[in-house]
Amino acid sequence: MSHTSGFAYNSLMMITSKKFRNLSTFMKLNLFIRGIVTYIYPFSKGPRLFEAGTNFKYGTGLGFVGMMIEKVSGQSLEEYCKENIFNPLNMTNTFFTIPKEKKHKIVPLGIRQGKKSKVIRKMPFIGQPYFRFWRKSYYGGTEIFSSPNDFAKFVQCLMNKGSFNGHQIISELSFNEMVKPGDFDQMFERDDNYNFLMGENGRIKNKMNRYGLGLTISFDPNDSRPVGSIAHGGAACTFFSFNLEKQKGALIFSNFYPYNDKEWHDMVVAFEKEVYA
Repeated sequence: MSHTSGFAYNSLMMITSKKFRNLSTFMKLNLFIRGIVTYIYPFSKGPRLFEAGTNFKYGTGLGFVGMMIEKVSGQSLEEYCKENIFNPLNMTNTFFTIPKEKKHKIVPLGIRQGKKSKVIRKMPFIGQPYFRFWRKSYYGGTEIFSSPNDFAKFVQCLMNKGSFNGHQIISELSFNEMVKPGDFDQMFERDDNYNFLMGENGRIKNKMNRYGLGLTISFDPNDSRPVGSIAHGGAACTFFSFNLEKQKGALIFSNFYPYNDKEWHDMVVAFEKEVYA
């Protein structure tokens, strides 16, 4: 959950990494092939970019956490989350497998047609671009579909340190572990070249911030959220933050690429400044 295992995401993101560019040609080819495998099978395990605990690379750790939950509980990740998270929080529009009667509510993904383009086109698929094929396990890192209203309930639960409407979803002790700052900043090391999926790195990367367990802890006094705030975002320009002291939160569900898009980032900054004023 701290993304220090050395297992990274697929090659579409890795090609922007300084760590990747410094590897040998053989290792680059090996990782590129593994990246394609990861795109089809996100639990592909290697090779690692570094020894566990020695560095930070945002990757597939949450997918492996999901697999561990399935092994320990004897349930599918969908069954476990529905019983222990979705139902207690009354998240009625959150699924791994969307019911047929609700599929018409899916908001299509979009993608900006170039760095300076004003055009955002619909992508030719609905939902996450992962192929299930023989895979039985759900991938805990990306494969949940939800709504802003549902996710707001989850954020409220985090703001209450794991409690919501009389349900203790996680213990306060576990929550405190999640927001304990780690040794690394909150994003993988990238150069600032534009990437059609991941945008430009400079706007979101902040070496003053630290990553905990699945969450970023803010330490920059000049940021758009107060010091001590907790945040995280998704690749399709989704983002949330909250501040325990102020008991306020901000959520933006935009559902388009590239992540860290300039107009989107400007909107996040303006929105957070308004919320936390």
